[in-house]
Amino acid sequence: LGVFWPLFALGGLLGVGVDHFFSPVGSESSGLFLMAGGVGVLSSVLGIPLSSAVLTFEFSQRIQVFIPCLMVGLLARQIRIWLLTSPLINKDLEAKGLSLVSGRSFSILDSISVQDAMVTDFEIVHEKESISELYVKILKTKYPFLPVVSDRGKYIGILTVDMIEESWQNQDDNNQKDEHVPLNKLLEAKDLLYRSGFLAGSLPGSMARTLRSTDKLSATTSLFDDIPCAPVLNEDDKIVGLLFVYNVRFAYEREEVRRSLKTLA
Repeated sequence: LGVFWPLFALGGLLGVGVDHFFSPVGSESSGLFLMAGGVGVLSSVLGIPLSSAVLTFEFSQRIQVFIPCLMVGLLARQIRIWLLTSPLINKDLEAKGLSLVSGRSFSILDSISVQDAMVTDFEIVHEKESISELYVKILKTKYPFLPVVSDRGKYIGILTVDMIEESWQNQDDNNQKDEHVPLNKLLEAKDLLYRSGFLAGSLPGSMARTLRSTDKLSATTSLFDDIPCAPVLNEDDKIVGLLFVYNVRFAYEREEVRRSLKTLA
């Protein structure tokens, strides 16, 4: 792009200006402010905080310079993300017809359906199943998440293995104190959902999100920043799969290889 060093120089001038504003002219920290300013501008415009900070370490050979510059770079990148602005490199690629989403080609993600990437060999929990029944299921499940369905088979929430194990342990302790109250047989899956707040529709932000089997993987942008697993529903709101971030990565790489082989052929 031919803008690397001009951006670093501009950032360095801004850094020195900030140093002179707060400190006397000729202070010993001018060099640090110069490098931190350069890293800040490079990180915000190009989105490369680590590379920029490593560059300052190569200049100075001092970890005392590298760490504050890296912190400035990460902060500058985060501010750009908060402002919903793309790095200059991404904008240049978009101008050439190649859009990126979290470092991946948007066109490839948009060509893969969630149904082709999701896993289907998971355990389903009914809302009236007891803790003791849930504990049996977590012993044979492949995944640490158990979707809960209503009597009509519709998705109502999701439980984690940790939540079930903790409840089992708590109820087991209570049963030892009072053998006449087998709470692990009284508490049901829906009770755990209410206690955890993991009911569908009651979760804030992305935690409440589900995917449709007909969605494209481009719809998963930023979804896995907050949650490790997304339930996949059909048009009747019934659970048909679970989608993990590694499923997205595997499906993307598979399609990328397929396109490469097609190009070579």
